[in-house]
Parts: sequence; structure tokens; C-alpha cells
Amino acid sequence: MFLTKKWGILIKKESESLDFTGLKISRDHIKGMKEFEEKMMIKYVKIMITVFTLLISCSVTNIFASEEKIDISENIIDEVGEEDFELLSNSITVNWTVKNGVRKKTKEFYKKKGSSINIRLQIAPKTKSVKVGYLDADKVKHYKTVKAEINHNFIIQKTGYIEVFVENSSGKTVTASGTYTK
Repeated sequence: MFLTKKWGILIKKESESLDFTGLKISRDHIKGMKEFEEKMMIKYVKIMITVFTLLISCSVTNIFASEEKIDISENIIDEVGEEDFELLSNSITVNWTVKNGVRKKTKEFYKKKGSSINIRLQIAPKTKSVKVGYLDADKVKHYKTVKAEINHNFIIQKTGYIEVFVENSSGKTVTASGTYTK
């Protein structure tokens, strides 16, 4: 009964302070604190949604490319592929058939450290994995292993002559068609 009476007093004194408890906290202050907490919760949820979205997109697109020095003992045949240069840009069109056990690559071209090349290719059949990337001057492969397609900007790690490549060890012949930007 005694507690019920205090709650009744609390309800009656909506805009007054809570002086029955010995505390002098105004209702306006409590309301302001609740609004602040709600705003912070909304910000927290937005941040968590952003982080979740970034994590999902990173796991799907695999931001980071792999690196590996060419192993002389690997049974991969190097071939230079045909390419068409588009005059109004640095975009080069490729339409390569890459047999199993073949690394099809471009002619060498010069790039500075920190610059980038964009590789945008469709791979068929879409179920086969291939390595797509570039070989640097030290014959280190910078690549992503992909199925179906790639649209990736590779940041050049070392100044020198590089070659864009598609390496196929899938067990079947694949086609790689699209562009890369010098």
C-alpha cells in the first residue's frame, strides 16, 4: 500500500521533480536523457548496419588480391593474347580462349608504383575458377581467383613493366572477354 501511494504521487507529479525519493531530478531532464539515449541507439544501429554491409561486401568481392612468385616447375604454358586498343581511352578489349594449363597474357607495358589497372572480364563457363591479375617485373603474380566475372582495381606494387594475365588450371577450356585499363 505504501509503495502504491508513492507511485500515485509519481504519476501526479509529471512535470515536477522527484523529490519524494530525496532526489531532485526534473521530469524534463529525464525526458531529455531518454531522447538522447534514443538518438544514440539510432546512431549505433546505423553504424552496425554499415559495418555489416561492408563485411558482407568484402567477403563477396574479396578486396585483397593474392601474390605468388611464378614457380618454374608449374606446368603452365605462357601465351600472348590478341587485344584491341580503344583510341579514346586506355581501355584494351580482350576476347581470349584460354586452354587448361595455359596462362594467357598481354604484351608488357610500363606502370608506376601506386598507379592502378582495372580488369573487368567475364569468364565462361561460369563454374570454372581462374586466376586473373598481373605479373610484375619480378614475375610475381598479383591476382584474384574468380568464377564468372571480375571487376577489380589492382594497385601496382612496384614500378616496372607488367603483363595482365588469365591463368587457367580448371581442367576445361575457358573464355575471358572484357577489358582492362592501362
